[in-house]
Amino acid sequence: TEIYTLSLHDALPISSGAQLRICWSSRYYPHISLKSEHGLELQLDKENGLDICRYVEDEIPIQAGTSLRSIREELISRANGVFLWAVLVSKRLLKAVDQGLDERQLRKLLDSIPVKLDDLFDEIFKHAEASMEQRQDLIRLSQWIFCSFRPLTIAELCTALSLQCVDMSIAFCDLDLSTNALDRLRKRITDISGGLFEVVRAQEFVSRSGVVDELARVQVIHESVREFFLGSKGLKLLQMSSRDLFLTLGHRELALTCFKALLAEEFSSVLPRPKLESPESVTEVLK
Repeated sequence: TEIYTLSLHDALPISSGAQLRICWSSRYYPHISLKSEHGLELQLDKENGLDICRYVEDEIPIQAGTSLRSIREELISRANGVFLWAVLVSKRLLKAVDQGLDERQLRKLLDSIPVKLDDLFDEIFKHAEASMEQRQDLIRLSQWIFCSFRPLTIAELCTALSLQCVDMSIAFCDLDLSTNALDRLRKRITDISGGLFEVVRAQEFVSRSGVVDELARVQVIHESVREFFLGSKGLKLLQMSSRDLFLTLGHRELALTCFKALLAEEFSSVLPRPKLESPESVTEVLK
């Protein structure tokens, strides 16, 4: 959690040369006392009710069924100022509407959804019919998203996952980083993570055709997702006994993959490297 320095000076006109300092924080802890008696504290979860209302109304229009009005209002009320909860639940209800569920079934679904974000994240995966391969993919994705020094672009992640899954040294030119391959990875990321990981296009990199740009970043949809995965429930999902173990193994995998990259054919003329003869694996050489 990042806490920025807070000191809100007396509210004087800007023309008088007074300074205005603002603190943005995503958490209530630790508590920071205002030095100025004129300091103003705004809590977004108590001020964003109208924003949540507008979002839900846009996502679940009444045209989708007049019976949805009361359900939509109940969803807004249950959000209790948590925008992310409203987003995730709106998408789930809209999907249920598209599946043809009636009002009674929709209300039952809404009643079954946990009101706490942490429990909601946990439930997303409990109800997912994930194969062992999908679970392993989730672990690999989590390692790159939570252990990387910075958010990776989708092209970088595609390269990393490709290198991570091979034993023999390869050439970068053989990797499939086409638009179609990146779009498939984007869909895969959404499916495996239950929508908790996303591919974000920076404004300057938005393609006119709407396709995934290789510079689009892969990240969590909200910092609470990171806290969930590195907490007790998320670590259990990732088959890890502790946060330290997850980070240790994650950084080990990242290091091994980076070494594999250095063993690629493109570096053969500039870097001394061991000769690899099948079936000797890169991993064994690195050990």
